[in-house]
Amino acid sequence: MPGQFELVDAEPRGVRINLVNSAGETLAKSETYEDMATAAAAVRAIREQAATAHVVDCTTKSHSRQS
Repeated sequence: MPGQFELVDAEPRGVRINLVNSAGETLAKSETYEDMATAAAAVRAIREQAATAHVVDCTTKSHSRQS
């Protein structure tokens, strides 16, 4: 099973997006969107941007840079 975007209820209202891998682990959670249509539009934008996005290191603390 490939990963998936899950649209889930947000408390107290609205919709969130969870990006879930094939093992069922949540990789990322979104902000809260007002409704399903807005969340679905965000999924389309995420798919489009993620395909060519660069990783930018915005950390400021030295412990964040240890591997």
